[in-house]
Amino acid sequence: MLMLPAPLSAEDVREMEILGWVENIWLRGPDMRLKAKLDSGAETSSLHAIIIKRFREDGKRWVRFQVEDPRTGKVITVVRERQRTIGIVRHAGENQVRPTVLMKYCISGKEHEAEFSLVDRNQFNYPVLLGRDALEQYALIDAGSTFLAERGCAKKKKKAPVLEPEAAEDETAAPKADVEEEPAKPESKPKERTESEAEEKTETEA
Repeated sequence: MLMLPAPLSAEDVREMEILGWVENIWLRGPDMRLKAKLDSGAETSSLHAIIIKRFREDGKRWVRFQVEDPRTGKVITVVRERQRTIGIVRHAGENQVRPTVLMKYCISGKEHEAEFSLVDRNQFNYPVLLGRDALEQYALIDAGSTFLAERGCAKKKKKAPVLEPEAAEDETAAPKADVEEEPAKPESKPKERTESEAEEKTETEA
């Protein structure tokens, strides 16, 4: 079963690549390989991050956060300009406020950039969720398969240094409402192409 991230014309569909509901991506900046869940039911993508700190510098809004390479355990500090602050309505009734940042990533040999909300995703099986805002331009999702990407992504040879400006605290702006993906009952194990994965809990984000 193929899932469309957004309504598309027949010509648009022919240009799209079929990907599984779980794929490997290379997250640029920290430059690490991560497993991502592709979910057309979620609007905004999200990235597992810890020690998330918002601040202002030179009239701009910034976020300092840490990401961990699941293969090596290495923790890398990243600084990005904050795009916006969103309010998340979780299905359990909890409200959550998250900053969002732009991050570059590679999937199936192609480079992309998307807006990611930063949140601790330890309760989920995958550190990255790619929502329809990121997927609608290039991917169709095969909900019954994983790891369908035909091309891999190479690690960057050089990385730009990460700058961490000193700055004062910033108050949280009034957030825009959003909906958080929710852990739920385990899904039936899909057909896999190259790797075996633990089952992902159902997530929805509107």
